[in-house]
Amino acid sequence: MHTYFKEEQKFNQFYVYTIIAVVMSISGYAIFELVASHEQADSEQIIAVSVSFLVAISVAVLFYFLKLQTRIDEVEIKVRFYPFINKKYKWSEVETAEVVEYRPLWEFGGWGIRHRVGKVAYSVRGKVALKLVLNTGRVVMIGTGKRAELEATITKITERNFSEG
Repeated sequence: MHTYFKEEQKFNQFYVYTIIAVVMSISGYAIFELVASHEQADSEQIIAVSVSFLVAISVAVLFYFLKLQTRIDEVEIKVRFYPFINKKYKWSEVETAEVVEYRPLWEFGGWGIRHRVGKVAYSVRGKVALKLVLNTGRVVMIGTGKRAELEATITKITERNFSEG
């Protein structure tokens, strides 16, 4: 089966890692100050700043491994938001497909895996997405950084699939 479109996006925005680095730095400094202080440190304080440091490291690792993969062939649209989601939407389930501009922050509360009544969005950055309206009425938004290539693919696939039906 021929793959007409594939894309992989990651959360590699500078501000994401800056925020994580700031939290890790503050937590790390607080741990250092507690341990280096000559006074007896309160164990609850040490636990609290240690937990915040570990959470920041965990979030950094998670963001490093998060990725949105999109594959489109003549049979289906595959969306994988690694390591959480692995979905397939068959073209036979799709009523309409188009590349649109949208407002992820306003419409879905941000990027990532976002659910709203009758809608789901998978996005990493930007404001361009493949909008699928399924036969059930459910709307699926799949973010992309390759607008022109995706538009050409959707045109080719929909002309082939929907003209045969």
